[in-house]
Amino acid sequence: MAIIILSDTAFTLSIIFSCRPVQAAYTNWDLEHPGQCVQKNPHFIAMGVVNIVLDLAVFFLPIPKLLKTQLPTKKKIGISMTFLVGLLVTIFSIVRLAMAVPALSTDNPSYDLVQVVAWSQFEFNFAIICACMPNYAGPIQRAWKWFRGLEPSKLRAGVRRTEMGRFDMENFRLNSST
Repeated sequence: MAIIILSDTAFTLSIIFSCRPVQAAYTNWDLEHPGQCVQKNPHFIAMGVVNIVLDLAVFFLPIPKLLKTQLPTKKKIGISMTFLVGLLVTIFSIVRLAMAVPALSTDNPSYDLVQVVAWSQFEFNFAIICACMPNYAGPIQRAWKWFRGLEPSKLRAGVRRTEMGRFDMENFRLNSST
């Protein structure tokens, strides 16, 4: 985690201070304001490669320890699924970087970077899903148990199986006044 924070901080600072004076980063576009900026594309490519390597490390490092744990197999599978979604995020990152390299030297960035932005959105959205997956475990397990308790023939009649194995006649309850 510290390596990720340090590398991201280093890359952010290198981009912030890539122009002299610093404000040349946002005033030098019209070539009327003084300032010099280094080429930023190598920074972006290096940052992408480092992030991919760190993502792969985050994926592969805990797997041997996970396999050695005394957790039930179902829990191991659940944790592995979270890691697989994380690996999918890394694949999106690789695709994004592969598309970004030629698009960084374009004359029409608003057109040529559209696919890069789309892959970035896939990457970020799946990363959020991956981060939230541990919180989804309980609701998904309850929904799965509820869904497995439904029987197609009984479902049409408004009857469902409860957790105790008895049937609950939702639409056919009798009100007793005793």
